[in-house]
Amino acid sequence: MPPAAAAEVCSICRSWKAPQFETCASCTTAAQSLELVPTRVIPISLYRKPSVLRDWLKYYKSGGEEFHPEYVEYLSILIARFMYENREELGAYLGRWTETMVVPSTARPDANHPLEDALILAGQDLVLPPSKLLLAGEIRLRHRQYDRTGYRAIDDLKGRAILIFDDVYTSGARAQSASAVLRAAGAEVLGIVVVGRRVNPDFNRQTSVIWAQQREKRFSYNREAHWWFVDMAIS
Repeated sequence: MPPAAAAEVCSICRSWKAPQFETCASCTTAAQSLELVPTRVIPISLYRKPSVLRDWLKYYKSGGEEFHPEYVEYLSILIARFMYENREELGAYLGRWTETMVVPSTARPDANHPLEDALILAGQDLVLPPSKLLLAGEIRLRHRQYDRTGYRAIDDLKGRAILIFDDVYTSGARAQSASAVLRAAGAEVLGIVVVGRRVNPDFNRQTSVIWAQQREKRFSYNREAHWWFVDMAIS
């Protein structure tokens, strides 16, 4: 489970942070580079390498070193169950979205992303727009590189309320850069839902402690388990 609010947990991306800072190093860098407050991240689960979830997220895409087409269905079930259990609370926490969007692929930014197939299978009124909202920009973004020139908006997006989906969130470079471009084009980006928030428990003692604490908790999709965003919506 993602951790609840605490002095050592980033309020933006639910990763660890030093208690003396407001956000983690990645979100601080994103804010400075993109010159805006990063978009809130809603992880369905934490994951580490190696793990079963990591394999699902790595090998559900065709054209890679290994491909398991059934993993698309597995991810769609995770998303569908999470959205079914938490739709109302997410709406109260984030606001009401009119459409969803998948962060464009790094390797093929102008092609359909396989996560879109998972969203279509998931149902739950996760309506994708008829055309892509973002296309490839001037540069190809790398890890921890936050840059608005990584994407370009197809049009003026005023009046669009968008919920972004992504499969993996590590530094958030692509997701936060995509959100910044959408916001600059006039859209309201309500949040970024990610299947897996990557954690490296061996990075330092804080991450090890957080990982161990979360591993002790029984995973659940329902709102009582994800009370951190329910409480923030109420407050």
